[in-house]
Parts: sequence; structure tokens; C-alpha cells
Amino acid sequence: MAVDLSRWPPRARPFQAVIATAVESFSKEGRSYDYTKSACEQLRQRLLELRSPDTMEALVLVTNELTESECADICMSHRPSFS
Repeated sequence: MAVDLSRWPPRARPFQAVIATAVESFSKEGRSYDYTKSACEQLRQRLLELRSPDTMEALVLVTNELTESECADICMSHRPSFS
């Protein structure tokens, strides 16, 4: 699986390592994206579970600068890789 950065808004790309780790967690341990809940809230929750120095900056970005649609694009950017 790989994260497709082309779906992300450009301002999220500097935080790609920590946000990608959060996105990848949707498929780990039987977890999945919940279509009945806010994408921003789910992404924030995954970020809070990480232990990374960049987590707080990424969390501020997700909370204050990204729209629900942008968060959904990020959450859904985890795709099979064919390499």
C-alpha cells in the first residue's frame, strides 16, 4: 500500500511523513475509515495516537487549515502500490 500525495492539498505535503503514518493506520489492526464520522476528526484522532515530533504541527494544520473535503482526500489517499 502507498499514500497517493497527488490527492493531498499542497500545504499538507510538508507533514507527509507523520500524516501518511496516520493514514496508513486506517488499515492496520483491523481498523477502517468510518464513513459516518468526520474525516477531520478521524485524522486528528489518528495523529494524536502517534508518537512523533511533528505530530503537533500536523495536528494544528488538520485542525485549523484543512477543510473536511481535504481531510477526506487525505484519508482516502491510501492505495495499493504496484511497484
